[in-house]
Amino acid sequence: MATPADMAGAAGQLAAGGPKFVVVTGGDMVAGDEAVDAVWTDAGTRFLRYPRIATRNTHGTGCTFSAAIAARLALGDSVLDALAFAKQYVARALAGAREWKLGGGTGPLDHLDWKAI
Repeated sequence: MATPADMAGAAGQLAAGGPKFVVVTGGDMVAGDEAVDAVWTDAGTRFLRYPRIATRNTHGTGCTFSAAIAARLALGDSVLDALAFAKQYVARALAGAREWKLGGGTGPLDHLDWKAI
């Protein structure tokens, strides 16, 4: 997928299977200065946008995103609020690890800044 429109189309196709919500993440899309996720609901597709964080420390972004969503749902957030929180949490974790130089490959996120959100 190369554009948010592609993501929205994919989310709509996945939604045909019956879920109430579909999230297609686009943090790996190279183009643009934003990390964009498409969220499909029965009311239409919404986009979560956050400035792209330039870092090689991206290992675990998907797992962190899904764990943050699950945690916020367990606390009683609506799905859309949980998604917005998770997007912000991952962005802060990426920003916190931006300058880390751990090993020679893709490094981890900074999960230690969660209380600041």
